[in-house]
Amino acid sequence: MEQEQTSYYITLPSELGEKDRNITLVQILLKYLELEGVTKLFGIPSTAMKHLLNELKNQNDKFDYVICRQETGAAFMADGYFRVTGKLGVVLVACDAGLPNASTGILNAQHDKSALLVISVEPSVENYSNSHILDEVEISENINAVYRNICQYSDRIHSPKTFQPILTQALRNALAIPSRTTCIGLSDKLAGSYLSEAMAFPTKPEYYRAIPQSSSPHQVQQAFDYLTHAKQPLILLGNGCRQVLRDRQKLEKFKSFVEKFAIPVMTTPDAKAIFPESHWLSFRNYGVAGCNWPKYYLESSHYDALMVMGSSLGRYSTIPPQAGKELLIPKGALIQVDLDQSAIARFFPVQLGIVAEIGTVIDNLFELSDRTQADEPTVAERRASIEQIRETHSPFLEPQKRNSEAAPILPQALMKCINDNEKLRQGGHIFIDSGNSTHWAWHYLELDPPVQFHVSSTIGPMGFGTAGAIGGKIGSPNQVCVAITGDGGFMMQGNEISTAAQYNVGVVWVILYDNDLNMISQAMNQYFPEPSVWKNYYQLGKPDLVKFAEGLGADAYEVRTQAEMRLVFAEALSKADTNNKPQAIVVYINTEEIPPWF
Repeated sequence: MEQEQTSYYITLPSELGEKDRNITLVQILLKYLELEGVTKLFGIPSTAMKHLLNELKNQNDKFDYVICRQETGAAFMADGYFRVTGKLGVVLVACDAGLPNASTGILNAQHDKSALLVISVEPSVENYSNSHILDEVEISENINAVYRNICQYSDRIHSPKTFQPILTQALRNALAIPSRTTCIGLSDKLAGSYLSEAMAFPTKPEYYRAIPQSSSPHQVQQAFDYLTHAKQPLILLGNGCRQVLRDRQKLEKFKSFVEKFAIPVMTTPDAKAIFPESHWLSFRNYGVAGCNWPKYYLESSHYDALMVMGSSLGRYSTIPPQAGKELLIPKGALIQVDLDQSAIARFFPVQLGIVAEIGTVIDNLFELSDRTQADEPTVAERRASIEQIRETHSPFLEPQKRNSEAAPILPQALMKCINDNEKLRQGGHIFIDSGNSTHWAWHYLELDPPVQFHVSSTIGPMGFGTAGAIGGKIGSPNQVCVAITGDGGFMMQGNEISTAAQYNVGVVWVILYDNDLNMISQAMNQYFPEPSVWKNYYQLGKPDLVKFAEGLGADAYEVRTQAEMRLVFAEALSKADTNNKPQAIVVYINTEEIPPWF
């Protein structure tokens, strides 16, 4: 039987219709983005990119260029878009002012392993005097040098010949596992130039980039043996497992494995809720502001095996040593699984390091589990130990405050109001801004899939959650999208409410109002105790954030009690979806409460 021939490439421009023979590089760029499933670009326009802007206008049936209020917000939105959809986030900015402004968001995305492509367009030199040209060249060179250091890959396209190899390399790096942030730069003149010779254009993304699906079956068998023969094993899931476990089938396979052998599971802070936190094997999130349960398991003399999946164990993922002892290190095997070999044994020595794709490893573990008989007495004993921890100890540091009806509302009780909303629990996305709001959310929220929790804990820029939630909602308009932020973080990117209003994006912001950069005030009082000084030192001038939000196009509310919050939160979620309008809830919180990270 004759095998059907596959068409891997088409030749541009010869295989296009007669009217399309004159094809520009910017048109080919958009064809690549279309091939990758990109429909949204985020940024701020400039006449420096006139050819690209004109082509986006011509192809507005395929692409939406979301015009943001500042380029940092554009990068945060593109990041949020990727986190929610799993699709490439694209930032389109001018090189001179736009690229520097976007840099915080790009650096943040790179370190949080988000797939972003930055397209930077430089003005054509023909339009300027010699002195202006020299300035532009120097600015371009300096900015591109910065981006070579903050991105996984950054390069400038100088000619039609280098266009395709540089663009496809940027796409390969951005959409690798782990995903990363990349940048390409080109001049406006080059973008508008016509293709002078034939180009082989791929018909599918897999013809120029491969998706890793590799494992190491022998090593996975070793890891399986370590875990199943241990007396008290544990699995720690990092954010590198997020995309894999969003696949319901993969999550069910993983649950089947750990349930059969009663192996408890906890996550790093940034991976919170990728494993259901209500599950009987869940110890929720470990690390800074983590759940109380893990420490009781780790302190046991029987804790003898740990498998870390998709985490380098950096920054907030662990806690300081207790009495000189690293609680996380077991008495037996420490196993680390990651496709990025540079993440393995970076901070802790490992007995077994496995360079492999997480999804394939989960498949391997499921298959091994399916054909292995569990040691029932050992499993029963472990199950009883886990139940004893969960039933005897509260997961919360101050559980009584989570149920408090005090006014002003306690942040602990505010988290419970958010947590208890049925519409949100059915599925949606929660974006967390940096500051005290991060720690309140890490510790006092209890979340299960399909709810997704998004936080930026590596760089931790204020404003990420405020703007990122807009990109998330644009990516999934039919799902609830909530941002939890402090007043300081909200004012960092609150101008992007105007973007949400312009594009009818129904994000709900919950703003913890204390008129202070309280995370800093409280921390400084811990380091250098002078309560009367630090309490007023970083105040914000009592901004009226209700008027601010309303002025930018949102419905805005003021809340002071738990009862008010429950009603207003439900109303805001409903209006956000019904009216496709942004909603801002300004919550006047008790300013004396200190989150559990101190």
